[in-house]
Amino acid sequence: MPLFIAAAAVLLAVWGASRLGLGKTAGLDRPGVPASTASPSLSSTGVVEAIRFVSPDAGWVVVGSMHADQTVSRRLLHTSDGGRHWSSQLAWSAQPRATVPGNEVRLLFVDETHGLVLNRAGSDGKPVLYRTTSGGSSWQALALPGIPAPGSPVSFIDAQHGWLLADVNAAMSQSTATIFRTNDGGSTWLQVAHVDLNSASPGLTMNGDKDSLAFSDADTGWLVADSAGGNAILWVTHDGGLTWKQGTLPAPAGVYVSGNAAPGGPQFFGPGQGVLPMEITLVPQPSGGPQTVPAEGYPLVLFAYLSDDGGRSWSEIRLPATGSFRQPLTWQFLNRQDWWIASGGDIFVTHDGGRSWARHSLSLGQRSVLVLDFITAQSGWIIAGTWSAGDGQAEESALAQTVDEGEHWEMRTP
Repeated sequence: MPLFIAAAAVLLAVWGASRLGLGKTAGLDRPGVPASTASPSLSSTGVVEAIRFVSPDAGWVVVGSMHADQTVSRRLLHTSDGGRHWSSQLAWSAQPRATVPGNEVRLLFVDETHGLVLNRAGSDGKPVLYRTTSGGSSWQALALPGIPAPGSPVSFIDAQHGWLLADVNAAMSQSTATIFRTNDGGSTWLQVAHVDLNSASPGLTMNGDKDSLAFSDADTGWLVADSAGGNAILWVTHDGGLTWKQGTLPAPAGVYVSGNAAPGGPQFFGPGQGVLPMEITLVPQPSGGPQTVPAEGYPLVLFAYLSDDGGRSWSEIRLPATGSFRQPLTWQFLNRQDWWIASGGDIFVTHDGGRSWARHSLSLGQRSVLVLDFITAQSGWIIAGTWSAGDGQAEESALAQTVDEGEHWEMRTP
């Protein structure tokens, strides 16, 4: 699953404990319980749906509780002591939406003071956006100018400057879209680009199902879309979103791609170095005859597209984990060298940009790693739970923390 893009936001990470193919099992500790015998306990307050830490001690989680009328009560909880104690900062009602893990509620914190909470559907079905400029001691409800796109629709480069991809109406591998910009932290929004059947901003087209938006600075940003006719489509702007140039990413060698590739927003680290995740469902190339779909669905794999020239050209490598319809993949790129990808209870890690990998296997029973949130290679968090592919909801969850590069994990109940 792709992650919420923000400059200065520390991205997700987790550490692998063994070389690929020699998996080491790690338990989840409680005080006084050996790692080899511990197992996750569920949150006593509901399902942990989202997590965001800005330091080893300071972070937030969103916990949701489903009601009989199919509405969800959500609370934003904060800790300043590494998850030992939690306080409630915000509460709201929402409607559940089928989505990938960690995507229905997005937490964006540029630092310990400035943050946003995006909920895709509030109690009235409209998106909910809250902002704090005080570390969560107070929150302000903000109006959005459109319906956020389904992937990663919001990108902030600092506490004031951000973009929103909204009002994406897609059909037959074509879509409308509107891009807005804010210069005051989301208080007001200005439309900077739009495309529909009758008009289009310079360089934008109806092509593809537009999904995610990412900016690396005030001028340069990317818009990505999947396409039924080939690999993903990528647009780039160098004037803050006013004009765009379209390109197409090359399909991975030996992989059939035609409407089965789902791109995430690219991330850039330093001068010109970028990574763009691409999740591909490995469907067979049509042969003209009947095809049988496996019971678990076709396998999901992840490719990382790499750029060293600011996104002008891209090359791809395949990452080691494999997922499925019922076992989603989750991933994180901390920088150009340190990447993590999880499937089920396995977490794979590379510290050399994908040239070599290690695997860390957690004792999660029937649960899977649904969300990763690591500040450094030493200090990080996971949300583990069971996933219902039918309605796109986590049915239960457990929250765990590591401070020793993933060698041991300790349960934290918010």
